[in-house]
Amino acid sequence: MRCTLLFLFILLTSRLLADNVTAEQAHALAADFFKTNVQTRNTSTSPQLQLVWDGEDLSTRSTGNLPAFYVFNNTDRKGFVIIAGDDVAMPVLGYSFTDNFVVDGMPSNLKSWMNGLKEQINRARETGLNASDVVSKAWRGLSDMTTGDVVKQYETAKWDQLSPYNLLCPEINRIRTVTGCVATAVAILMRYYQWPDVGTGTLPAYSYTVNINGREISQTVPERTLGNTYAWSNMPLEYDWSSSEVTENEVATLMYDCGVMAQAEFNIASAGGTGAATLTAVRGLAEYMKYDKSMLCLRREWYSDTEWIQMLENEIMTVGPVLYGGATLSNEGHQFILDGYTTENYFRVNWGWSGHSNGFFLISALNPDDQGAGGSTGGGFIANQDALFGLKPAKGNSNYQTLLGMLAGKTGSGESYSGLMTSETQFDVNTNFTVKCGFFWNLGLIPFSGKVALAIVDKNQNVRELISGTSSIPSMNTYGGMAFTFPCKISLSPQPGDRIVAVYKGTNDADWKIVRGGSDTTNEIIVKTDPTPIIETEQETRFTVHCDKQQGTVIAHLPENSHTLNVYDVNGCLLRQILSEGKDTIIFSCREYPAGVYILQVITDKGSQQCKFLK
Repeated sequence: MRCTLLFLFILLTSRLLADNVTAEQAHALAADFFKTNVQTRNTSTSPQLQLVWDGEDLSTRSTGNLPAFYVFNNTDRKGFVIIAGDDVAMPVLGYSFTDNFVVDGMPSNLKSWMNGLKEQINRARETGLNASDVVSKAWRGLSDMTTGDVVKQYETAKWDQLSPYNLLCPEINRIRTVTGCVATAVAILMRYYQWPDVGTGTLPAYSYTVNINGREISQTVPERTLGNTYAWSNMPLEYDWSSSEVTENEVATLMYDCGVMAQAEFNIASAGGTGAATLTAVRGLAEYMKYDKSMLCLRREWYSDTEWIQMLENEIMTVGPVLYGGATLSNEGHQFILDGYTTENYFRVNWGWSGHSNGFFLISALNPDDQGAGGSTGGGFIANQDALFGLKPAKGNSNYQTLLGMLAGKTGSGESYSGLMTSETQFDVNTNFTVKCGFFWNLGLIPFSGKVALAIVDKNQNVRELISGTSSIPSMNTYGGMAFTFPCKISLSPQPGDRIVAVYKGTNDADWKIVRGGSDTTNEIIVKTDPTPIIETEQETRFTVHCDKQQGTVIAHLPENSHTLNVYDVNGCLLRQILSEGKDTIIFSCREYPAGVYILQVITDKGSQQCKFLK
C-alpha cells in the first residue's frame, strides 16, 4: 500500500502529547502545515520558513515568559501560519496561502487581536485549564493540519489608514492623523456594496481631547454637510504608486466622511491612532448613508461558541461581510472585516492594512466545548468581542430595533449591581420576594423607550408569566444604563427548567425580549431544576508517548493486549516495527531521526491506536 494512503488511515485517531511548544517544534509543525495542504503541497522540497514574530519583547523574555504563539512566513512563496505555543490552544491559530504576515508597522487592530490571543493562552496556562475535547482532537489529528475548505469568501478592498486614505484627516502638530480602524472598516464595507450613491444630511460638529507626549491637546471637528456623489468606480480595491490624484481624493473623501460620521477622535499613529465608537458609526450608516436601520451589534459573550459561529457563518453566507471588533483585557480596541469562512470555522479577516496579514483566523484560540452563553473560557478577550448583523443597503422602509443587555457596574452612590440579585432561595407560589436587577444597558442604535420587568421562562426560553410589575424607561441613550428593584410573586406552578430572567419591550415591540448578559453578571435564577441523567461511559485505555530529546529516546506506554508498535514519518512511510512481547512500555532510540512529527501505531487484539511525538 502506498505511504500516502497509510498516512491518511493513521491520522484518524493519532495523538500528540505536548505542553509548551518550543520554537523548534513549532517550526516542524509549520513545515508540515504547508507540506500537507493542497494549495502549498510540494513533495520535492520542504518549505522555506522564517519565524517572524512570537509576540514577546525584551521585557517579557527577561521574565522567562514562553511565547503563546509563533508566526512563520513561507519565504519561498506567499503565505504564513500561526502555531500555538501551548497544547491548551488550537494548533493552527491562523494562516494564509496568499499573503505574508508583516510585523513592522503592525496596525493596532491586528496587534490587539494577537495580544488578545496571547492573553487568552497565558490565562489558560496560569489557571491550569485543560484542553477542550475539540482542541485535544485537533492535536490528535495534527499531521492532517486541516483548516477546511472555503465555503464563502467575498472580495473586499485592500485599504489602509495612511496615505492616500487620510489625506483629508486633520493635522496635529503638523502631522497628519490616521483614519482609524473603525472608519477604514466601515469604508471597506461601503465599497463592497458600492452604496450609497450620495450621503444625506449634515454630520454634527464635535470636540475631543488627545494626549500626545503627556500634553493634552483639544481638537474640534467642524460640521460636515454631505451631498457629494461617491464615485465607486473611481475607488479601486487596491491603491499603489500609480494611483491617480482623482482616485486618491475619492477614497480620502469617503474615509473622512466615515470618520466624522463616527465622531472619531483623530490622532497621529505614534500617539495611539484614531479611535471611534462602533455604534456611533453604525447609526451613521442608517441615518446618513441609506443603510438598513434594523442592524444590531451583538456581543459574543451572550452566546455559546456554537451559536456564535453559526450566527457569523449564516450572516456571511446570506447577507455579506461582517464588521467585527472588540477589545482585549487591557482595553485595546480593534475593528476589522470578516469576509469569508471555511468548513473548519476559520474566518477570513481583512485587517484594513493594504492586504498585509490578511488570512483565515480562529476567533478563539481555545475553542472551548459548548458551555452555554457566558460560559466561554476566553475571559475578557471573548467578553469584549462583537459583530454587526444585518448590515446591508436599505430597501424600502426599515425600522430601528431595540436591544438591551445586562452589564455589571456601580451607581453614582457606589451601589453595585451584577445582574439579578436576590436573597430568596426557595421560590414558592404566591410568596412575595424582591430581586434587584442592573444594569439594563442600551446597545441599540437609538435611545430606548419602553418597559422592563422580570419573568419566568421555561427551559426553551419561552415566557410563561411576568412575576413583577413593569418599570418604564422614558428614554435611555445608547450606552446608557439603569438599575431597578422589583417586588415579585410567582403565580404559576414552577416546572422543571423554569428560571427567572429580565425582559424588556420597546414602545413599538410586539413581544417581550430576554435581556442577555455575559460572564460578569447573573442573567438567570433557577426556580426549579431540570435533572439530566448522567450517562456512564467506559474509560478508553490511553496510549501515550514521550520523546526525551536529551537522551534521544522515545518512551511509549502501551494499552493492554498490544503486540506490535509501528513508527511512521509525517508522510506515513513505515520507518520501524517493534514487537511488544507482552511489555506495557517500549523504549527505543530516535537519534537518527531528523526534527519533525512522527507517528506511532500500536496494534492490539481489539484493533489499533495512534499517537504522535515531536522531535
